[in-house]
Amino acid sequence: MADLSFGVKGSTMDFTVSMQIADTDTPRILAYLAQSHYGTDAEGNPRAMEATVKAFAAGILQGLLDATTNAEREAAMRAAAATVQEIKPIEPAPVEAVEPTPVEAVEPMPVEAVEAVEAVPAEDL
Repeated sequence: MADLSFGVKGSTMDFTVSMQIADTDTPRILAYLAQSHYGTDAEGNPRAMEATVKAFAAGILQGLLDATTNAEREAAMRAAAATVQEIKPIEPAPVEAVEPTPVEAVEPMPVEAVEAVEAVPAEDL
């Protein structure tokens, strides 16, 4: 059997979580890692198996760091959004009803009151 383990050791915690993998599955897992992007370095050269496993562990750690940062950002955005006050319209003052003027009561404008307008030639536009 092979043991896969993840440990946390620091000033406030010290523990390791281990899982056992059957001997028949270990080569399959290592072959997958070797064929994945973890199995090659930045220049495309194959890594030794230990370096491949370390790259895999670094990838898991980076994913955890990114997920933690994104979760904290989303929580901060939700908290900030909750502090924004809603903008509500001010109720307008009541408008006094006015009776419309009937069309018959409006006197037409005499034609003489309208000034003539000269046409502007198109080239002057």
